[in-house]
Amino acid sequence: MKKFVFDLTEVIKDIWNGFVWLVEAAEELGEIAGRKFADITTRTPKLTHATARVKRNCVLDD
Repeated sequence: MKKFVFDLTEVIKDIWNGFVWLVEAAEELGEIAGRKFADITTRTPKLTHATARVKRNCVLDD
């Protein structure tokens, strides 16, 4: 009976360690996703000058 209880606790420890690993992995993925989302939402649009081709193809009102 003592060996059975010892084996059972080892199995439960392995399951618990697996659960803890999954929670830590999910937390890390959440942090990575949060950083990516923050990078996307805080980007400022780049202003570029219109090329001659774009200016020719646009109607400019003076």
